[in-house]
Amino acid sequence: MDLAKVDEDIREAAGLLNETGGIVQLMSARYLQMYRTQQQALEKLEEDYANEQPWKDDLGNVMPISQAKSRIIFGASEPMTKVESALAKFQQKQQQIAIEEERLYYMQREAHPLTKVEQMELTEQLIAFKDEKELSGVEAAYLFERQGLPVPSIVMAEANKEIAMREPEKPDLPEITAEELDALMDEFETKNEEWDTSFMEERQAAIAQLDNQEGEDVVEVIE
Repeated sequence: MDLAKVDEDIREAAGLLNETGGIVQLMSARYLQMYRTQQQALEKLEEDYANEQPWKDDLGNVMPISQAKSRIIFGASEPMTKVESALAKFQQKQQQIAIEEERLYYMQREAHPLTKVEQMELTEQLIAFKDEKELSGVEAAYLFERQGLPVPSIVMAEANKEIAMREPEKPDLPEITAEELDALMDEFETKNEEWDTSFMEERQAAIAQLDNQEGEDVVEVIE
């Protein structure tokens, strides 16, 4: 159904009722147009019978007004029900998409954005970075925690040993400030920026796939 064939006021009403795009607006406009046509037919029926101009059936027989009303009401019932069902289904899809978007949002906040394999690769890179910069176990543990990764047992054992051997008055290990650790971490992070972008692209693709699916579900009703 072409929106150009829908009455202007119905087009505007459908636009006010729906803010989800052209598909829902088209279905709503179609439903409102069918409802208006049905009501106009009922008004014409009442007028004709009041003027003693009864309607006739396909065989030319005069119909009681109740029979004529039934034809108008039930004749439009099936197509109107189809549009109502399509609108309800579309609304359900929109709710599912909203739920999925919320679920992905909390996944991004609460879960580590890297897969298990990617976490293992990052762990190996951090260990290599530790050796390259000759960091202590405590310093390396700080880097792992900053990345949201579990500290490897070998690094944790090294850090625990360093802490146990420390003497408050004369520490054996060279000290490093938090600012220096942050600078080292920034240097490392410049080598691993791509994972965040790829993660967001995968999640956006999943939502886009749901959007495409709900569009396909309603297209046959519009046609």
